[in-house]
Amino acid sequence: MVDPLHGGFRSTLAEDSCGPEVFFYPEVYEGPTGPLKFRLFNDADRDGVQDASEGLVPADSIWQVLVVNSDLSADVFLGQVSGGDVTLEIP
Repeated sequence: MVDPLHGGFRSTLAEDSCGPEVFFYPEVYEGPTGPLKFRLFNDADRDGVQDASEGLVPADSIWQVLVVNSDLSADVFLGQVSGGDVTLEIP
């Protein structure tokens, strides 16, 4: 078998069979780690883009943040952060 972390396949000849049984192992990547940086701003026009006239939310405001993994199966971070520029350490 090829190391499944890096993908590959293996085949096994089955008794009384005309062909092999093939198992495919897709490429598997480690999840991202390290700091996650984002900005909380007043999106007055609700377009998801910070315009020059849209300032940061006050640094003394508190926001509830939920970060989930890419397939939405597990919480990576759940907690409160203050407004403005935010950096979270993601394990």
